[in-house]
Amino acid sequence: KDINKYIFRGYDIRGKYPEDLNEDVAYTIGKSYGTYIKKFNQTKCVVGHDNRYSYPELTKAVVTGILDAGMDVVYLDLVTTPMYYYAQIKLDIPAGIMVTASHNPKDDNGFKFSYDYRGNAKGEMIEEFRDFVFAGEFDNGLGTLSSYDIREEYIELHKSSLDFGEKRVKVVLDPGNGTATTILNDLYSNFPIDFEIICGESDP
Repeated sequence: KDINKYIFRGYDIRGKYPEDLNEDVAYTIGKSYGTYIKKFNQTKCVVGHDNRYSYPELTKAVVTGILDAGMDVVYLDLVTTPMYYYAQIKLDIPAGIMVTASHNPKDDNGFKFSYDYRGNAKGEMIEEFRDFVFAGEFDNGLGTLSSYDIREEYIELHKSSLDFGEKRVKVVLDPGNGTATTILNDLYSNFPIDFEIICGESDP
């Protein structure tokens, strides 16, 4: 009941850490989510996170909440949002939470989430989930936690899908010190591209 209802936005859950979004809130959202997606016949979900300072506390709390609702979790660790989406496709697990605040300032964090094959929750889907959270009727259980590394399969996806021809391209890549810094070099090295990376250190 102490959760700020305004963190439930049009396309995600988002707020400042730790004022609006802390470990207790993340745990409650996780337990709510783990309970809620059962009505969509889900038995497991995927969880990934970006490189923000608050990801360790919030990710651990939301995963623990999901597990305590009796839902299994496949943990992706540090991934870009597109890597998270690809893991959902590759593993055929449409339910998932990505711990990220997208382009928001460094003190913010949040959750993008989906229940089923409709994709990211938005609008009324989030409003209905918000009401479910505040109703506080959550399942208790003991879900299982496993890990999955989508990195190499994500790189292989690009290698098999893209063809630049013979001509080499010169580019400057700027990942803005975000999560893409962790995969950019390995990904672009597979193509006929001469590239320089600026702002290439992971820095929340």
